[in-house]
Amino acid sequence: MNKRFKPYRLINASQIQTLTHYFKTAFDSWSALYTLSSGTFHLLKAGIPAETGLGIYNSKAQLFAFCQRDICQRLQKLVFGHNCCCFQKASEQLLFELMSGLFQDKNISVQEEHLETKEWFYTGSPCLELRLAFEQAEISIYCHPHWVTEQLPLNSSAVSLSPIENSLQSEQLELEVRLSPFIMNFSDLQALKPGDVIRTDHSQQKALQLTHQQTILCSVHPGQNQTYKSIQIAST
Repeated sequence: MNKRFKPYRLINASQIQTLTHYFKTAFDSWSALYTLSSGTFHLLKAGIPAETGLGIYNSKAQLFAFCQRDICQRLQKLVFGHNCCCFQKASEQLLFELMSGLFQDKNISVQEEHLETKEWFYTGSPCLELRLAFEQAEISIYCHPHWVTEQLPLNSSAVSLSPIENSLQSEQLELEVRLSPFIMNFSDLQALKPGDVIRTDHSQQKALQLTHQQTILCSVHPGQNQTYKSIQIAST
């Protein structure tokens, strides 16, 4: 996972549903095989937990999730009904089975970590919480923002964008500078020819309107640039 930048992603309901289905099949299989009672699975936008606990690493030794520090004790309650040190090895194996099934990786490892929460939880972070709720206990697994974004399809906005001046450089836009309406005799209109000067009712102090396809873009004033007649943007 690329850690050179923080990913920012808004995850919609459809994507949550897709990821929920991705996890729930494995959760249901594990729950039916090991736990004393059926549980429920929820996929939520993650809030900052009280502690970071145990880091979860994939087969490439990349940290991609973490869970509660006492998760093995919680698993003991789910499977055996109470906590006992004699169940420690079994609960560690149950944890491995759960993580391997959820994340489809047979080489997952877990170790105690002191994690920087700023890397996981920030405005716009796509970090997600997998919440497994049972009558006896509740388990939360937090997925790293990079891991979450790698599971989602690319946003359409991820396509490389070019500067607007490059995109529009071959596009010819037809613009109009519009005066205030005035009345002109039909005979004078028929006699118009290039170079004629028309006297209008438009005040020299009043701004002109620059329009495109009958949409007013802005108001402008007459100006001059390098001896060419020009317009100067007054307001938008």
